[in-house]
Amino acid sequence: SRNIWQLPKESRQEIFKTWLKILRIDSLIDIDKFSEDYRKANDINSLYESKVDAAVLKSTKVIGMTTNGAANKNLLMRELQPEVIIIEEAAEILEASIIASLTNSTKHVILIGDHKQLRPQVQEFSIATQHGLEISLFERLINQGVPHVTLTMQRRMHPEISSLITPT
Repeated sequence: SRNIWQLPKESRQEIFKTWLKILRIDSLIDIDKFSEDYRKANDINSLYESKVDAAVLKSTKVIGMTTNGAANKNLLMRELQPEVIIIEEAAEILEASIIASLTNSTKHVILIGDHKQLRPQVQEFSIATQHGLEISLFERLINQGVPHVTLTMQRRMHPEISSLITPT
């Protein structure tokens, strides 16, 4: 074996570059392996959390969450198997958010809101208008003649109930 310091500078630089490439490749392989291990552990943890949450929530009659929450907790929603989903302020919610909240067990979707007030918010106006995203599923269904009920009188929360949530 020769002493590396006896090699010309250019040869030492080439050897150094080769060693760096080998180390980078080894590091990338390690990073890929650790990332995959982390993803698997995270998936197992998410499944476990969903099972624990479902065990607790199955004893309840009503569960409230946002459509984003329902979409993000899809494993939990599938475990709970809700047959009825009620969506408040449905005229303001993007169709995709509603669809992502549903599961195979859903039999009824009740949409509540005022389709003549606020519409869904989409960050990119041109995309919204090109793809019809500025109209909610709620408004689209009403416009297509799906039977619906429109309230003729606005009622406010009963004062006794309101006092429970109003700071004193």
